[in-house]
Amino acid sequence: MNHPNTFQLPVADDRASQRQVTAWLVLAIAAMAVSTMFAFVLVFARTPGLQALFTGENIFQTALVAHVDFAVLIWLLSCAGLFWSLISKRSLLVWDNLALILATLGAMLAAAAPLGTTAPVVMSNYVPILTDPLFMTGLALFTAGVSLKALRVVVQPVWRGGAGPLQTGVMAAAVALLVAVGTLLWTLFSLPEGLSSLAYYEGLFWGAGHVLQFTHSALLLVTWIWLLAASNSTISIKPRLVSFLFLLGLLPLLAVPFLLFSFSGVEGAYWQSFTGLMQYGLSFSVIPLAGVIVWGLVRRNNDDHIS
Repeated sequence: MNHPNTFQLPVADDRASQRQVTAWLVLAIAAMAVSTMFAFVLVFARTPGLQALFTGENIFQTALVAHVDFAVLIWLLSCAGLFWSLISKRSLLVWDNLALILATLGAMLAAAAPLGTTAPVVMSNYVPILTDPLFMTGLALFTAGVSLKALRVVVQPVWRGGAGPLQTGVMAAAVALLVAVGTLLWTLFSLPEGLSSLAYYEGLFWGAGHVLQFTHSALLLVTWIWLLAASNSTISIKPRLVSFLFLLGLLPLLAVPFLLFSFSGVEGAYWQSFTGLMQYGLSFSVIPLAGVIVWGLVRRNNDDHIS
């Protein structure tokens, strides 16, 4: 049995690190606020009596794109930046600040772009697009900032609090993010010309979007285990085994280069292979670690009944 403290993330103990954690948290909350604002636009644009106030061209589709991108992309990856700040030591502060500035500037541009634009929208999977230069620039800058933050975690060999199991999980999420961005860049320069807008963006984001689920899943597991430990539940698994399972979850990503070299982004085999990678690859870490979490909750409930 292991003490719950073994399965907790460190608390930043210097002002520079605390500011980083706070800034990424504020960015995440702001992203959710922006998403909520555009959700209200979606509702009002379909509400009898209020529809007349929202007569702009493509206003419903534009609000939908902004709502989705801020809710499932900028919000989640800003939360990832918070986790990466928690385990990062202070030695690369300039790098941290650059990543935060890029991500914040990108989010601000993406939030401002839908206001008054009439640019066409593309309802592509994972990342729907507003084909406005300001919006595209915002997404690119945000992606650059988050990528720098993830790279910072990977290149620093020793993290705050040591290489504990949850630190390993947070690092695994960073590795998966970098693989997703690499997949995006490879696809960007390899897609054939002459595609329709929908086919182009579907192909562009399909592989990277599926790989990105490894980042989200790793951080979700980290959060669940952290909450379980915070509730003083007994976690009956060795910390090294938890670290191993997080690293095992990265093993399927070794297939990504092979898939990129083997298939074009517009082939059915490409789409099927990345779908399978996500469907079966996530089980490497998610199933055993989810089992550990459920068992910990069951034991806690049993202990509560006994007491």
